[in-house]
Amino acid sequence: METSKIAIIGGRGRMGAWFAKYFKNKNYSVILSARNREKLIATAERLGVKHAENNMEAVKKADLVMISVPISSTAGVIMELAPYIDKKSTVFDIASVKGEIPKTLEEQSLKYGFKAVSVHPMFGPGATNLMGHTVVIIPIPGSEGAAEKLGKVFSDDGAVVVSTNSQTHDRMINSVLSLPHFLNILFGSALLEIPDPLPRIKEFSGTTFELQLLLTECVFGEDPELYSEIQMRNKEFLKFLNKMEKIFGELKRVIEKNEKTEFSKNFERIREKLKQDAGYENAYDRFYQIIKIMKNSK
Repeated sequence: METSKIAIIGGRGRMGAWFAKYFKNKNYSVILSARNREKLIATAERLGVKHAENNMEAVKKADLVMISVPISSTAGVIMELAPYIDKKSTVFDIASVKGEIPKTLEEQSLKYGFKAVSVHPMFGPGATNLMGHTVVIIPIPGSEGAAEKLGKVFSDDGAVVVSTNSQTHDRMINSVLSLPHFLNILFGSALLEIPDPLPRIKEFSGTTFELQLLLTECVFGEDPELYSEIQMRNKEFLKFLNKMEKIFGELKRVIEKNEKTEFSKNFERIREKLKQDAGYENAYDRFYQIIKIMKNSK
């Protein structure tokens, strides 16, 4: 039986390398391509996979073509490569914000005859496998069968596959990615305003600070280019920031005016929203389980 081939464009990046290892373990023939030749070769050798001289060479006779480049470059790379992609291929991106990418995939796939899917793995390169992790699939018109087939590849390995459209994706990413990132960037920015060094601050810290600091350190351990694009390229989030500004101003006013009744009313409104989560009732217990793990790992 002939081995399936996947070409990963942007394969020296952390997520590109993660999927290279993933597909290699599934017995795919993996070939990487990236602009930085030195790092590309080093990554390919470390993973035990092939590397191409350029993107056009990489996609030749590939069954799957994965685009793992910066969000702002994704649509352009798809258009650049489209004439060279085999008609038997399925092309998919893994961009965190979709914007015009699904439309580009649709136009280029209809023009050149290949299949196309837009994918968003909702996890980072620290994941050991797909088990329990969410993978969002956006079917592209004319390639619905390819979306179902690729989704099954991931679900067979334990992923939770969610199918949606690009508009809903970007609206939800506003809530589950852009907002948490923003809040942690805000927390990190606030730490800059505290004159004491962080080790000194930690001497006084409680469990809430420890967990918030851990989340913030995870964010700042990532690539600022990726995080800036998640913040800046999602039009839904730019609209949402205006609401956040109003919320911040109102909460600031309530605190300044010592309006405890209004504070409590707002607290209860938020609590009712949180109770919609099935895990709300045991949140405190789970919080301390995480803290225990953190302390034991030091």
